[in-house]
Amino acid sequence: MNISIFYYTGTGNSLWVARQTAETLGDASVHAMTEWLRTRPPIDAESIGLVFPVYIWGVPAPVMRFIAALPDLNGRYIFAFATNGGQVSNTLVQLEKLMAGRSLKLSAGFDITMPSNYIPWGGPGPKQVQEQRFQAARAKIAAK
Repeated sequence: MNISIFYYTGTGNSLWVARQTAETLGDASVHAMTEWLRTRPPIDAESIGLVFPVYIWGVPAPVMRFIAALPDLNGRYIFAFATNGGQVSNTLVQLEKLMAGRSLKLSAGFDITMPSNYIPWGGPGPKQVQEQRFQAARAKIAAK
């Protein structure tokens, strides 16, 4: 099965998750949502992955634009990873509703806790905590 994973990232956490997922799945390619929006090549993959950060407890605007621009994907399996610093909130429900508005179905959605990028709440934390989060993320990706 071939898989296309589309990511949006601001600091690199979501890109890391997209690459880890592609490596774990094997037959997967990784693409930036912003690049796809510029060129809009056909999406021929049997399964589609979406990886993006949680912004203010929701789906970032660039991801909303990506969803709005997607073609009819003919019932293909679509999964998502929402990276976050510990609070995914209602983000995956919001994504599911956005997709349903385009007649797309979110087949599976998962949150991945990564080192936080939000400095006012303490930032990424000590190196030991960061490494624990990376190890937990690897394990969660491998289990899905």
